[in-house]
Amino acid sequence: MSSDGDSVLYPTIGFGAGIYLFIKGFREFRRYRLMADTPVIPIRSMAMGLVEIYGTARGEQLVLSPVSHTPCFWYRVEIQKRTKDSKGRESWSHFGTDVNGIDFYLEDATAKVRVNPSQAELDLKQQCQVERYGDTYTERVAAGTAVPHFVAAKLPPAAAPAAAGPPRALSSDEARQETELLRPEMPLERRAQQSAGTKALSIFRRLSVGGGSGRFRLTEYCAVPGQPYHISGTCAENPHPRDENDRNIIQKGENEPTFHISWRTEEEVEKYLRRRSLKYIFGGAALSVVCLGILLNEFGLL
Repeated sequence: MSSDGDSVLYPTIGFGAGIYLFIKGFREFRRYRLMADTPVIPIRSMAMGLVEIYGTARGEQLVLSPVSHTPCFWYRVEIQKRTKDSKGRESWSHFGTDVNGIDFYLEDATAKVRVNPSQAELDLKQQCQVERYGDTYTERVAAGTAVPHFVAAKLPPAAAPAAAGPPRALSSDEARQETELLRPEMPLERRAQQSAGTKALSIFRRLSVGGGSGRFRLTEYCAVPGQPYHISGTCAENPHPRDENDRNIIQKGENEPTFHISWRTEEEVEKYLRRRSLKYIFGGAALSVVCLGILLNEFGLL
């Protein structure tokens, strides 16, 4: 494409992106206000509908994260690929997102409740970031066939009889030593790439940056046992309860799309969402105005 074409194409794309960010900012601000007006309640006091709870992640079953091999309940891996444009300039382009795991329990001083993180917006701590060349894992992500490894949590003998105080969270090395591989490569329901939109768009995006070969940057985020989490989601009836204390489940609601899982406290979550919504609103507006000015100037209307 000629430089004249670029002078029109890029501002047009920027104008559209600015409008998108501007609208997204107001959606984020609505969610911030909704969460700010909804207090955190004890798990035992939950009613059906939108709730906010805070507690510690617990569970008998874990999965191994695909990059750092950390025993966890849920993980998200953002994958970028090193690409070159027509002028030989290198940059990182989005390649795919692998999101997977299993249900876990959130427990506070009053009770515990099952959580199904599928379709949740995950604000998790970064576990690691590595750069490496394409391998079997990136090929599976590209093909949509990546599945987790199951492990079972097993306390060390010395820690089992301890009853006073909250249990100590294990480090990654300790957790790996105290886990047992049960069913490697056992298929689990594949959670599609959440940030890709439709499946067709996801496939097109992966094809546009090539297959599973090349250099990649993998950033991994994990929901680990023993970590406190703030959850804003819908309390519903658990369709598959294990006992009478497992009647409810936190998930994404049919009528209320808010479903947010964060390692931050309630106050930190609200500040984070407020800052992000304002960045989208003012950043999107500024980008749209600048790009519109460039387009008007390009066509001699300014």
